Amino acid sequence: LFEDKVANLWCALSVKPIRLAQRIPHALQPLAAMGLTLALCLPACIKLFHLGKTKHQQQLHSHQQQHQHLSTLLLGASCTALSFFLGAFHVHEKSIL
Repeated sequence: LFEDKVANLWCALSVKPIRLAQRIPHALQPLAAMGLTLALCLPACIKLFHLGKTKHQQQLHSHQQQHQHLSTLLLGASCTALSFFLGAFHVHEKSIL
């Protein structure tokens, strides 16, 4: 699930008392990583979806509302990127080639 010195949740859950990577069959590990990644990024995606839905229904008139929506978009994109880094199945570039 992780390569050497990749600090993600799978690395943290592979320490001696837990050893989650040994308890999950190797064939199911990519699916578990996908499920964890989706579970981590789902709240940010739902928030961004609702933000876009309300923005489409009403026009933003004040500068403060526009700034708030842009900061929410930035936080949502950051949360999504971090969820992919922390929960995704890490593949080394050379193994793809």
